[in-house]
Amino acid sequence: MELSLPAGNIECAISAFNGGADSVYLGLKEFSARKSAENFSFDDLRRLKEYSQIHNKKFYIALNTIVTDSELNDVYKILKKLEYISPNGIIVQDLGIVNIVKKHFSSLELHASTQTAAKTIDDIRVLKALGFKRAVLAREMSIDEIKAIRDEEKEMELKVFIHGAMCYSLSGRCYACERITNKRSANRGDCIGICRWKWEDENGKKAHFFSLSDLVSDRETIKALKNAGIDALKVEGRLKNESYTYETARYYRSLIDNDKENEALKHRAMAAFSRKSSSGFFYKDEKEFKSNLECSEYVGHRGYKCGEFINKRDVKLLTNVEKHDGLMFIDRGGNEHKFTLKDNRTIHLKNEILKNIAVNNESWETNALYKIKEASSSIKKTNKNSIDPYMEKRTIRFVIENNHIQADDTIIEFKVQRAEKKQNIKQNILSVFKTKEGLICADDITLYNKCHITDINDIYIPLSILKKLKNEYYKAENKKLLDSFEEPFTPTQLPPNNSEQNYDISKCKTINYLGDLKGYIDKTETRDAIISPLMNSANSECVSLLKALCSPCGCIVQAIGEKSIQKDIPECIEKTDNSSMPIFISYAPFPKDGIYKTEVLGRKIRVKTERKDDITYTYLLDD
Repeated sequence: MELSLPAGNIECAISAFNGGADSVYLGLKEFSARKSAENFSFDDLRRLKEYSQIHNKKFYIALNTIVTDSELNDVYKILKKLEYISPNGIIVQDLGIVNIVKKHFSSLELHASTQTAAKTIDDIRVLKALGFKRAVLAREMSIDEIKAIRDEEKEMELKVFIHGAMCYSLSGRCYACERITNKRSANRGDCIGICRWKWEDENGKKAHFFSLSDLVSDRETIKALKNAGIDALKVEGRLKNESYTYETARYYRSLIDNDKENEALKHRAMAAFSRKSSSGFFYKDEKEFKSNLECSEYVGHRGYKCGEFINKRDVKLLTNVEKHDGLMFIDRGGNEHKFTLKDNRTIHLKNEILKNIAVNNESWETNALYKIKEASSSIKKTNKNSIDPYMEKRTIRFVIENNHIQADDTIIEFKVQRAEKKQNIKQNILSVFKTKEGLICADDITLYNKCHITDINDIYIPLSILKKLKNEYYKAENKKLLDSFEEPFTPTQLPPNNSEQNYDISKCKTINYLGDLKGYIDKTETRDAIISPLMNSANSECVSLLKALCSPCGCIVQAIGEKSIQKDIPECIEKTDNSSMPIFISYAPFPKDGIYKTEVLGRKIRVKTERKDDITYTYLLDD
């Protein structure tokens, strides 16, 4: 069972590998659902590729935002570079680019992002029919629901989130940021975390009513997923640091390999970063499901509980703490008090009493002392510049004739001479053609002798000629490759008035309709052509569709929900009104129905929540 960790930069990726991860997933500078992460440059990708090949690791590119038609040319250029890098897969949300990959980049393996919200067997079958090899399942699924999908579908690879932050809205499909800010879209990688903001209810109570606890899995959960036949486990956190990827990888590697809980490794992982933790949606029938899932009082990093206050000043330790550990307690008002342990002792043992931790702490009844940073670290630091960039290894075809020598398409003129002593022509050429610059290098060569000297090793080729050939060859071939990265995208597009079928958007809930739609998608590569026929009936039925986000078809019409995406689809603007659509669609059983208010970026806003059919809908009210 594969363990996949997040990587906001190459240092985090290598730390994850050192901790025991089999793979990492990462974003680029564009079209990444974590826009605020450092993300990877093309040079970073080349270095990670080389490292992965040497250490037998995998990496996946998250090209997982919604894109507009005007951006398809940029997406195409990125895919050209990814074709050269050859990652182990690309993680996609927007079905509008699926056919571009299938038609032009068939070597790239398609993985369905969790934002496709696949949570039923019908969803998985549609994704499989569209060409996806792996699906990252929706985070709102229970162990039993996951197992049921695996029992029905044996071929599609399934990946499950086991650790990290959970979005309030279904699998991160959130409209709140864009609707409130009118420009920043979570579906475009620009989330501002509105679900983590403090809100006020109708009774004047202030809390983080829309915030979910972090997911942390234990031995029993990992064992259940392994027994269910899940192919890969995924940890959230592309905004986290090297300590997080390393320690979290170590903890889950131990659970996968040893099938037993290691409390010390779990604590180190949680000290790297964790809000209040829970088992997420894995066990929905548990009595404490709702209270564990809520994280309404304090939404910051709290690590793990290492001690309990026994009075207003002193703490009894539940675990060992070391000098220079980062500690914190939260007062009754939800205010954090952070400090570093500084005294003359190197370590304090479990059950000891730490004196004078708090001064006149009137809120000591909150009871908990948290460890939020480990003083010691075993992370192996790696300088990315010490890793050579990946180079495409080629077998170069050499032809020697009487008046020239040719390497693939590059020709250098010279007159063949007989050598005074036997040569090793192949070795001579390979030694000269070694390089650490550019995008390609010689892995092997084939030699063809077409000159008058019968034995190729009796031929003398001056070193200056080989060097000149090398320089000209690499200059020409690197230019060809770089030019190919800039080739423009020419889409295949159906006529706007296509009426091959009458697509009724209200039927999007049914697998038969999705099957029909798949045939339509197969014939086009732009969002305009996909959406145009759908828009003919896109009015009140749109709301029904967006409420049924369990359908992977939902992301095709994501544009209906966001004006910032509609700007690229003129046909949609006059036909669609998104004011009545929910900004949150959540499987979380909270908050209770009612009106909530807050202030976001200087704007006072009100929302209304209502729960229906086990789904909580949140609507933005007029100012």
